[in-house]
Amino acid sequence: MSSSLSKEQLTQDIERYLDGACSREEAVSLLEYLSADPDAEKMFKEMSALRAVSDALHFSRQENESLRKVHRRIRRGLIRPFSFWLAAASAVAAVLLLVNNLVLSKKTKELTKTYTQVTTPYTIQVPEGSRTTISLPDGTQVTLNSGSSLTYNHDFGIFDRKVELKGEGYFVVAKLPEKPFSLTVDDMYLSVTGTTFNVNAYDDEEFILVSLIEGKVNLTNRHRQTMTLYPNEEARYSRRTGALSKKKAEVKNSLDWTDGGFTFENTPFTTIAHRLERKFNIRIIIDSERLKNQYYTATFSSEKSVYDILREIDVENQYEWRETDGGLIITEKKHHH
Repeated sequence: MSSSLSKEQLTQDIERYLDGACSREEAVSLLEYLSADPDAEKMFKEMSALRAVSDALHFSRQENESLRKVHRRIRRGLIRPFSFWLAAASAVAAVLLLVNNLVLSKKTKELTKTYTQVTTPYTIQVPEGSRTTISLPDGTQVTLNSGSSLTYNHDFGIFDRKVELKGEGYFVVAKLPEKPFSLTVDDMYLSVTGTTFNVNAYDDEEFILVSLIEGKVNLTNRHRQTMTLYPNEEARYSRRTGALSKKKAEVKNSLDWTDGGFTFENTPFTTIAHRLERKFNIRIIIDSERLKNQYYTATFSSEKSVYDILREIDVENQYEWRETDGGLIITEKKHHH
């Protein structure tokens, strides 16, 4: 199949294949298509797994019915002596099938899990200087910031909803109380049922920040301490010590990045420089100890360039920057002239 299939067509083709209704040529063609398209392969695995579960239960019910029929026929004396061995054989076969099905229905969960975990987890990786929004199979929406990644298993949503984040993500979690959504960030763990929150967890920053917009989040740190976060609260987790604290906050500021904006509150310039590097995909070298220790509070719209932001931060006109190969060097201005 050279051309791309629509989702509806692909679903139909996979269903026909699982029903055994494909010709040999159609089956070969479908399998070739699946091997070349990871999304199509994922869909095939999910549909097969769900089919395996429902078929096992249906098969079990069918065999129970067959067994009952054999018993009824034996009771009503409908089985003549010469067919006794045949009847005994089919009764034994039915009993074996029944035993198998009892084992099978217990094994169904493990079976599906094994089936859907045959390949490595999915990772969505966002390049520096861009951001993206994805929909997870359960309907959860995740916006990922520049240089971030989200990882989840093939069986996401079947038994549980586990994801792992590196970088920054804005989550609008689908409400499924019976399957809490759990997020691992470094060695901290978040559990929610249906909630909107932002997590800032870039590797080069000491603190992981979780800002809750609506709902409720339970956090657990590496020391097994837990904390519940409520709307308009921000949790701060130290990667170095594992300490977890929270405070009231203007949480909407934490979402400025989702439309390309930029907000920081009493933030050291080294952290701001890291965020500018990611947002504009450039390298910033700070050649000034004084600037490294300066703290700033500001908000910038998405239209602002890196130079606009640096000019507005440098209100007292103390610094200058020059472009080098692939980046900017910021130095203090010489005041002797």
